[in-house]
Amino acid sequence: MPYEPGTMECRSLIDAKDGILEVQKHLSNLKGTEEIIEQLSEIYKDLDHMHECLIDPPFAWTHDSF
Repeated sequence: MPYEPGTMECRSLIDAKDGILEVQKHLSNLKGTEEIIEQLSEIYKDLDHMHECLIDPPFAWTHDSF
């Protein structure tokens, strides 16, 4: 079942996270891209945190800010 975003902000964050996963998939086929993939993982985590804060505002108070 596909996820239905509640707001345009959620849709944008979902699309951005999906884009990062796609880039990581392509980079994984190239040598010497491990550091870039790790940096993208950190960015993904930041976007995921932002998304969680949008869908569950108390989440922002129970987890470290980015």
